Amino acid sequence: MSTNSERCAEASTNQYITCQKSTYPLSQISNPTKISYNSLLETYVKDFENMDARVSNVELISGDEINLLIMTLSISNKGNTEISGYSIDITARTLSGLEFDTDYYYDMDCDSSIDDINPGLTKTSMLCFEVPKNETAFNLILRS
Repeated sequence: MSTNSERCAEASTNQYITCQKSTYPLSQISNPTKISYNSLLETYVKDFENMDARVSNVELISGDEINLLIMTLSISNKGNTEISGYSIDITARTLSGLEFDTDYYYDMDCDSSIDDINPGLTKTSMLCFEVPKNETAFNLILRS
């Protein structure tokens, strides 16, 4: 296989080979624009318009090596179509930014995911998160 420059040199003597060169000034295709983090959030992070979420019964159970964060999450579907529970990513986030996925504990009757929710209905799930012993403040994060 020949390089581009060899191919173009050969094209000057061979009518069956073509050589096209294009120049793209980097200033035309690379013009970075600074935006603020808040502007990014306003553009790409939207509130859920078709559901309401309520958290209740929050409890932090101390274990030998870890703590178990338990909460009840109720989601109401305000929209006209079904909400797929599996499309909602749920994490518990510490104030320092660490995120923890839900865990299933048979003894605690924890749900590992949210059920699908038809329009006009509310589904309630008990969620459990394994969290470090030194963390005691959390936000519940829902993403779709």
